Amino acid sequence: MDYKLMRNDIYDEKLADLLQRREGSSSTIYMDHNALPTIGIGYALMFSNHKPRETEKIKADMKEAMDPEHYAEIRWNRVDALLKEIQDHFKHGGSLEEVKESVGNRIEHYNRNEGNRALGLSTEE
Repeated sequence: MDYKLMRNDIYDEKLADLLQRREGSSSTIYMDHNALPTIGIGYALMFSNHKPRETEKIKADMKEAMDPEHYAEIRWNRVDALLKEIQDHFKHGGSLEEVKESVGNRIEHYNRNEGNRALGLSTEE
């Protein structure tokens, strides 16, 4: 087998391209099949145990991945509320399907009524 080494930046670019072709990409938050809110190319905002990632970590990752204007429009309080709602559903015995339906409906409402500004992509409260 022939192995070739490549720089990390080239590897990251090729990996992102492969993932985008296989899985697609979304500029808005959506619920994946495990009831994990996800954005971009499979960036889950929660861990598989439905514990939210730290907001500061999400912010740092999003700031690196997004253009500054779009990043500045994110309403983090709305993202935090969504993550807390999902965590509470599971904490109180909610099933995967119940969470996907309840939170998924809210996400769909935002997507439908706010378009690209879905789920907090707005500076207004």
